[in-house]
Amino acid sequence: MDGVKEGVWTFVFPGGSTGKGSYKGGFEQGKWTYRYENGPIKSEGRYVDGEEEGLWVHYGPLGGFSRGRYRHGKREGRWTYEWLNICVIDEYDQDKRIKEEACNFCFLGVCI
Repeated sequence: MDGVKEGVWTFVFPGGSTGKGSYKGGFEQGKWTYRYENGPIKSEGRYVDGEEEGLWVHYGPLGGFSRGRYRHGKREGRWTYEWLNICVIDEYDQDKRIKEEACNFCFLGVCI
């Protein structure tokens, strides 16, 4: 297919961060990994037909992380954000936050 992205691609964004993954039929498909300009992973997850799908994990540049699931490119269900001994657990329904809970520690997505 002329002009349609296929196969493995690596992008370098302004500032030096990168993204690497595959295209099929012009859409992001399968596992993608994004990295900060100095190399550590910034985020990783999977695409299905160009939309985030399933578990994604995002890592902060100074530590901390967030993780949760996408369904058809929208946040869905429980998302956990952890940084500096603080934990925030949000519930999403079609990318809309419907509940938020904050605590000093969480384990397996549950405030303790």
